[in-house]
Amino acid sequence: MSRGSVASSVRGRDLPIRQATALRRVQDLAADAARVRKTIETAEATNPRAAAQLDRTVHARQEAEYDAVRAGAPRAWIALAREWGRTGRCWSQRNMFPPMPWDPQRQTPSRISTDRGSMIEMVALTVVREHRLAARGITTEPDPAAAEGLRRNLNALWSRAHISAAVQAMHAGRERPPPWRISDGTWRAAIEKYRDYNLQDLDALWRDYTTPRIADRVRNSMASLRRAARAAAVPPLGQDPSPANVLFGRARYIAYETLSSPTEDGIGTANAIHAAWLGPDTCTAWDEPEIPDTETSQTGVHYECASGAER
Repeated sequence: MSRGSVASSVRGRDLPIRQATALRRVQDLAADAARVRKTIETAEATNPRAAAQLDRTVHARQEAEYDAVRAGAPRAWIALAREWGRTGRCWSQRNMFPPMPWDPQRQTPSRISTDRGSMIEMVALTVVREHRLAARGITTEPDPAAAEGLRRNLNALWSRAHISAAVQAMHAGRERPPPWRISDGTWRAAIEKYRDYNLQDLDALWRDYTTPRIADRVRNSMASLRRAARAAAVPPLGQDPSPANVLFGRARYIAYETLSSPTEDGIGTANAIHAAWLGPDTCTAWDEPEIPDTETSQTGVHYECASGAER
């Protein structure tokens, strides 16, 4: 897939009016909440009035997020608007949102395709974020607990996609599903979507994939699938050629090829970034992913992964 075929990011000026209005309100209210919270934290004495104002502002921001969802804004966009407000960034018509994800209300991809698409997004976001961190000399994961949460979510989605594909194959008279192979072009397209995002925005999007609700929703959706797998005598997990370590290994290589430049962020050389990024201390939790029990396996559609809760 060529770079020209990659779905384009969306500027604030190109959003439908309802979405733009709701997202701007989310951003404004997140900024208001951040200011009030700072006032409370720096005050010498407790200020009940400020605390009540903060509660009202957070509640209003949550309502604005619901309005944005009803207007059709993806939750990843809402997460960005919230983060921009929290960090004091003003709304701009040039605000850049990632390409619109799949919307099952408009399209009906199979759940297998949806889960696999979500895994590709999770891995692409992670490796671009790693690249940005390494370019700043950060070669260990700053939030290992969040990274572990994303790993669990990825493995849960992989388990569901694997079992779903196996059940379909058995029903079609095949012993096992065809192997899932991700082309370099697919990785390049997924990674290039985030080429122009700064670390702060990447981190906001990445964190929406670390919430435990993702694996929880997978678990809730797996009961009937497990029964179908038992009835179809699906073989055990572990036969898929693309578990998490393989996904990350290839994606990191493609990201290095795609994103590195000799003077990236004004520090070092591409080789130095590559060495730091793929060094033994970088995200070692990904190297040997555990295969989760099917009991511990979320819907996997990335627009469902954002949290409306205050961060």
